[in-house]
Amino acid sequence: MPRDWFDEFFDQPYFICEDGDQGAKIKAICVLLGVQVDEAFVVGPINIRPRDEEKDSFPEHTRFDFQSSVLELNYVDREAAHSMYAEPMRIQEAAFKAAQLLVNNWSGISLIYHFDGGNELVGTSGYYRYATADTEPPRERGILSVTDENKELFRKIFRASFGDLAHAIDRFSRACTEIRNESILDFVIALESTLGYRLDTEIAHRLASRGAFLLTLDPSERDRYYAIFKTLYNARSSIAHGGTVTAKIPKPFVEAITSLGYWAGDWTKQPDFMKVRHIADIARQVSRQVLIEFIKRPGLLNQGVLLKLELGIAV
Repeated sequence: MPRDWFDEFFDQPYFICEDGDQGAKIKAICVLLGVQVDEAFVVGPINIRPRDEEKDSFPEHTRFDFQSSVLELNYVDREAAHSMYAEPMRIQEAAFKAAQLLVNNWSGISLIYHFDGGNELVGTSGYYRYATADTEPPRERGILSVTDENKELFRKIFRASFGDLAHAIDRFSRACTEIRNESILDFVIALESTLGYRLDTEIAHRLASRGAFLLTLDPSERDRYYAIFKTLYNARSSIAHGGTVTAKIPKPFVEAITSLGYWAGDWTKQPDFMKVRHIADIARQVSRQVLIEFIKRPGLLNQGVLLKLELGIAV
């Protein structure tokens, strides 16, 4: 198999912005919220590690509550001009998106701080829209295990975030930083970009059918998954048209999320604002599963292959 840019990127401890114009070595770090690592998760020049309270320099207002770790990128800057707003920031964002999909949790990042060899701050990049993540879901889901399998999946997600799945991954990433109506909308857009690829008729039914066949081989579970996908799509349509998310939540949906382990509790005792949060978390979990399947199997993003999946033909 021929090597490409991504292979070369992961082979080196420092990302070089430009071979012919090499300047200072820079450490770009940000706080990764909602993700905990007990040891360094190193993939090439990217390092997700526990925070070092003595050595890591962050502004006083930086948030560290809710499980957190540090996402670090080591790169060689250009000598003629700073590169932090170009390649390093895009790489850091792609690494962040990979971590979000690896860990079954809501997660966000702080701004990115760039330090030189003397640990002096030389610049800041990133966006405030990724700065916080809601802390409502169970915190134990935020563990990032340092395994060869996870490192390989990290590489695949990172690569996919620059390819045909970039839009779906970006929508998933945006949605993961908050729990609210708009997050449901973005999670379902991620589903439409994958399961709904090139659909223009009977979208809710066909998307739900594809999702059910993709996520389970058990015929007895398919009706439950179908109910989940169909309800999420209808919730997305309600949000898009200014409706209420919780107005029409069918009983099969509640039974499905309970029996399949996505949620536990008494739905009838939940106030509407909590029901929205639960629906959002289920949308996150399901869209994450779907995205990972598409990332592991790039051939799935094909109109003919998805039609076979919709008809229950093994792909």
